[in-house]
Amino acid sequence: QAKIWQVLGLAWREEQAMEKAIEAFAKAAALAPQAPRTALGKAQIAFETGHPAAALFQQIRAISPQDGELALSTAAALIQEGQATAGEALIEALVAENPGWVRGHGWLATTRWMMGDREDFARSFAAAVAAFPADKALRMGWYRAVAQPEQWELAERIIANARIQLGDHVEFDAAEARIATELSDDARAERLFTRLSALHDSSIAIAHIRHSLRTGRIERAETLAQPWLAT
Repeated sequence: QAKIWQVLGLAWREEQAMEKAIEAFAKAAALAPQAPRTALGKAQIAFETGHPAAALFQQIRAISPQDGELALSTAAALIQEGQATAGEALIEALVAENPGWVRGHGWLATTRWMMGDREDFARSFAAAVAAFPADKALRMGWYRAVAQPEQWELAERIIANARIQLGDHVEFDAAEARIATELSDDARAERLFTRLSALHDSSIAIAHIRHSLRTGRIERAETLAQPWLAT
């Protein structure tokens, strides 16, 4: 019975019939209060419909305290309920325990930016990279976190320092090419995109297309886009 209500809840959630989904998960949880997936579904649907969900997520975290995605959902619910400090502290504690958790650092950076921190929003990335300077994934996560709100000068410093510490890597070339075009450093962007042209990578292709459009090279943008139209 509980499984049936859970499946119905998921189906109604998919159809955006949220009131029915709430009722289905409530019934599933009443029948199987210890079932983790049912509890998670109930918490998620509460969060998505603007109902208090932090306590529900916290109950599930008691079972899986190291589950990063569950922690992020809990933190988001705390923020939604006006407990931003508690939500931020939860993820801060987890990235302190696991400095290599790029997704956690990214969530902190995005959340801090959205909450108005324009100066030090990516500080957890900076601390993690200082502790683990050879971790390329951390450095690229840091770059993406500052590129998202278009902090290009900071992004450039991050990539330049990464080159000094780790040498040349294609990921650094791709990041620098995007930075160069966003800063209107067209000659540098052209040089880097030429170096990267042999790679069949959609994100690089999109950046190259944007650069071509911005510099008025419409035919080249079309040529670059053509191989990706079927994908």
